[in-house]
Amino acid sequence: MKTMLKGRWWIVLFWLLATAVLTWFTPNLDPIINQRGNLSFADKYPSQTAQEMMDEISTASGDSGIFVFYDKDTLTTQHFDDIQATLEKLKTNKETLGITGLVDVFDYPEAKEKLVSKDNTTMIVQFTYEKGNRDTQVIVTELEKSFEDLQVEHYITGGAFITNDFLKQTNAGVEKSAVITVLFIFIVLVVMFRSPVTPLISLITVGITYLTSMGIVGQLIDKFGFPVTSLTRMFLILILFGIGTDYNILLFNRFKEELSNHPKNIDKAIATTYKTAGKTVIYSALTIFIAFLALNFVKFSVYRSGVAVAVGIFVLVAQLMTLTPAILRILNTRLFWPSKNAAGHSQSKTWTKAAAFSVKRPAIAIAAIAVLLIPIFLASSYKLSFDNLQDMSNEYPSVMGFNIVAEHFNKGTSMPTTIVISNASPLDNNTDLAVVDSLTKKIEKIDGVNAVMGPTQPQGYEIADFYSDSQTKKVVNGMTSANNGVREITDGLGTIQEKLTTPDFSQVDQLVEGTSKLQTGLGSLASALKQVSSGIGEGASGAEEIADGIEQIKSNLLIVNGMVNQLHSGYASLESGYETFGKNYKSLQQSLRGLAQLAAGIHQIVAANPAYADLQVQVSQMNEGLAELDSGFAALNDQYNLTLDSFSKLNEGLSQLSGGIIRISEGLSRLENGQRSLAEGLKQGNNGGDFIVSNMEEMTEGLAQISGGQQQMAGGLSSLGGSLTQLKSGIVASSDGLGQISEGIDQSNDFLTGFESTKVFYLPEEALQSNDFQKALDAYMSKDRKTVKLLVTLDDDPYSDNAINTIARINQLIPSSLAGTSLADGQYAIGGETSTTNDLHGIAISDMKTTQVIVLIGIFIVLVLIIKSFWIPVYIIASLLLSFYTSISLTSLFAKQFLDSSELAWNVPFFGFVMIVALGVDYSIFLMMRFKEYKGVTPHEGIIRASGNVGGVVLSAAIILAGTFATLAPSGINTLIELAVCVCLGILILSVILLPFVIPGFISIQDNLVKKYSYEQNDIYPEPNHSNSQA
Repeated sequence: MKTMLKGRWWIVLFWLLATAVLTWFTPNLDPIINQRGNLSFADKYPSQTAQEMMDEISTASGDSGIFVFYDKDTLTTQHFDDIQATLEKLKTNKETLGITGLVDVFDYPEAKEKLVSKDNTTMIVQFTYEKGNRDTQVIVTELEKSFEDLQVEHYITGGAFITNDFLKQTNAGVEKSAVITVLFIFIVLVVMFRSPVTPLISLITVGITYLTSMGIVGQLIDKFGFPVTSLTRMFLILILFGIGTDYNILLFNRFKEELSNHPKNIDKAIATTYKTAGKTVIYSALTIFIAFLALNFVKFSVYRSGVAVAVGIFVLVAQLMTLTPAILRILNTRLFWPSKNAAGHSQSKTWTKAAAFSVKRPAIAIAAIAVLLIPIFLASSYKLSFDNLQDMSNEYPSVMGFNIVAEHFNKGTSMPTTIVISNASPLDNNTDLAVVDSLTKKIEKIDGVNAVMGPTQPQGYEIADFYSDSQTKKVVNGMTSANNGVREITDGLGTIQEKLTTPDFSQVDQLVEGTSKLQTGLGSLASALKQVSSGIGEGASGAEEIADGIEQIKSNLLIVNGMVNQLHSGYASLESGYETFGKNYKSLQQSLRGLAQLAAGIHQIVAANPAYADLQVQVSQMNEGLAELDSGFAALNDQYNLTLDSFSKLNEGLSQLSGGIIRISEGLSRLENGQRSLAEGLKQGNNGGDFIVSNMEEMTEGLAQISGGQQQMAGGLSSLGGSLTQLKSGIVASSDGLGQISEGIDQSNDFLTGFESTKVFYLPEEALQSNDFQKALDAYMSKDRKTVKLLVTLDDDPYSDNAINTIARINQLIPSSLAGTSLADGQYAIGGETSTTNDLHGIAISDMKTTQVIVLIGIFIVLVLIIKSFWIPVYIIASLLLSFYTSISLTSLFAKQFLDSSELAWNVPFFGFVMIVALGVDYSIFLMMRFKEYKGVTPHEGIIRASGNVGGVVLSAAIILAGTFATLAPSGINTLIELAVCVCLGILILSVILLPFVIPGFISIQDNLVKKYSYEQNDIYPEPNHSNSQA
């Protein structure tokens, strides 16, 4: 100590430099808390496992959230247009914003019922995003920039965003609490010490401890993964300023007392202070250090984050043992300026009277305390609430958005539960997807489940085309339609069969015969014309004879022309009938080809199913018959084309013949006119005769071509008649085959109809590989397709008991549903806020028990070592437990009466226990260490004196500590208010009732028993030392 006091300025400099450096390099904890400060457990709980499995799904990993768009009256068409434009902007920048998926009513109009409220005041858009290393507040800021131009009221909500706003509210509450704490401590210390210097020095030293501790803790969090939550900073402030001030009060009071004993020797006063009060501080700090260090053995990250307080306690002790004595040496009596009173803290009359009464009448005192507190202790049953939203003000956007969604949809929409299933092999096949779909439908039927979304139900409802009953129905309908078509074709073939007869081609033979006669007549006519021409050439003497011959020829030509016209008209009628026949039989050929295509389609349908083997044989036979018919039609086409060509040649010959007759008629007219002027016309008549003869030869050649064409046509028509007979036989066979096919289709439909009542998920391979279905798999499966997730929307508040019970039912359903399926060996886990709350419910109770055992055993061992007694530590532990359970019961009543809450926040009992036990034991140590100083008096007298001397310090320290926690009340956070009430009540019950009454009473009873049964007093108390009997 002497060496330390000599180097006091170096010590002060060291602490100032250390504080400055550590503060300068302290990392910003807010983004770290956002990144790692969420609920996590040391062991593998379902929600933790689910999150790890989710992280393996690249396209669906990360967090989810909801955009909420709201208008208190109604969302208009203009509102929807503006929202859509904003969402398009988001989609354009989705890579920059880290958005991996959006589900909105514009891209999924079929999901309108789930995305737009019934009163049309609210629209939600579900989105997933990759958080990466970004702070949640950074994400919120980036997203809000995309909504800058949107005039519609909008919010961003979801688990991560509510947690972010809770962190902001907590930080605001901590900052407010810190300011109030400093002011409160300053005022109390001024009143206590009658000096402004004492509270300033106390606050400065504790402030240095806090900044140094935060610097160290910050580096441990940043570099070594030290546990951290939003409560870490708050606990450090409360504990260090509360306990640090208590220790300063103890040290400063003892120093003031020693100054009165050693006014000329400051160093001795300081040394004596640290030999007595300093030892008490070390022992007290040791119990707190052990209590908070024990939190490292619990499973829950929020609880383990309290280990930071152990670091703060270590720094506090180091500061109290080095910096505080240096400051005491520098300031000495000026520490208490302007007070001139060098005496220590005055004796507490209240504690003195209480201790004296308990020592004199211990049974009455203890019984009175029991009557007062034990009923409250026995009524200490309470329920825990895991709803962080009840702590939050509605002024925060995420909370406002959540409340709007809860009001217009249901509370579970904002925070869906995630079920993750992982398998060794890919799940994108009909067998595994059918298992997933079956599980989806079973979960949907559980009470408390609103909807389930997954790869087979992407929007939370069944898609009919994905199921066998709908597919079977479509096949049956399709085959029924095909059967109706087959029957229509059969009926058509029957009609064709009835009306298809071999045409009568006898008129063609008559035409050939008439043409032959015409050719002979034209030959005779040509010979006559030659004779006429010869006669004309012989002279004018035969002019009259020539005129008569010309008239006869003209008469014959009229007859021939009539025959030619009749022949031409007959051929035209025959050709028209022939063309009509061609159109009809070609239409029949097209019908038969359609029948062949239908048969091929039916063959494909039945080919893959052994149940259609007989039908398959019938279809194959019909295909062979249709192929033969098609070959017959091909040969018939050749004959038809040949006959049609013959008609063309015949028509061409008739045209030439008709033209020749016209020209002959014209020549005869000229010849006749020429005969009227025999002298002038002999030469012209001779030329006309030559012209007529020439045309008659052309007519003869034309008739020769017509005759040849007629003979070809007659042969073609004869072949056509044979083909038509063959066609008729094929039609009969086809009709019989189609009848058998129709019967087979009827039998198949009867078989398939039996499966319409069976509903199983099934998709053909091409549908499984389609882009649309792959998008659904991308949204709900990992890239390797070995992990699948289901999003479950609950009816109830995600933090409520009903929601937790629903998760428990789901957890029971999954293993039984997967047993005996292709996913029986797969792993599954349930994540989300409700699942985490469910896990937290169990772990909170488990960690509470573990912490109680570890902390109480650790404190008991320290007390035994310090007090060197077994029973007194038992009394102290009993007092601490009674204080805690009484205060937690009163806090529960307080919450019901003043906070309108029937449940306590889940972390209040845990931290309330740690604070009351760890901090309350300090006051017990204060009392017992002072008690041990009175070695020359009886235990009765010693405890009374110790109580009187330390009572004022304990009460002052209790007021400081309770007041420090009371500063949490203005934060507006129910959890902090409940914790403040619990700790304040516990500390006050301990310091006002239990320590001054119960501990002296038990010591008195034990001393009486010792005296009565003549136990050796040395076994319990040290040997009296009459040399030190001072008060």
